[in-house]
Amino acid sequence: MVSDGIYRRVRHPGYLGDIALFVGSGIATSNVITTVLILGMMLTAYVRRTAAEERMLTDQLGKEYSDFKAKTWKLIPFVF
Repeated sequence: MVSDGIYRRVRHPGYLGDIALFVGSGIATSNVITTVLILGMMLTAYVRRTAAEERMLTDQLGKEYSDFKAKTWKLIPFVF
């Protein structure tokens, strides 16, 4: 399990990058409704996906992963 670099702060940095990319695309459209819809859909999808992955990782790695979760943010530092 990697817990250094960006993983010291965020458990799913790849997903955070995907969200930023898609929200940036929404912002590029200059349409608030599109941006909000993209953000809502991406957050919903990744929150569900990370929940499933974290259940699996907790089952596989046990206390080590639980301790890691307690020290890091899931997706968005200082928010979630």
